[in-house]
Amino acid sequence: MKIVFEEKALKQLNKLTKKDGKKIKTLKDFPNTLNTKKLKNYYPPYKLRVGIYRVLFDVDDKTIIIFEILKRKDAYK
Repeated sequence: MKIVFEEKALKQLNKLTKKDGKKIKTLKDFPNTLNTKKLKNYYPPYKLRVGIYRVLFDVDDKTIIIFEILKRKDAYK
């Protein structure tokens, strides 16, 4: 699968450590990726746990669109 970052998510990705950034690349194996969960009544409909961060994303055909990378406390507001 191809991973596409929204502009906002790309800026947030640059603030992460290299270790956390590499964990985001595991999304290429979605849906067999660990730490992913489908959210109820929320858009984007999926999340990936990366340490204290949450990666909010959606899947469209063969593309994963990452909308935001936020700290857990700010992710669901």
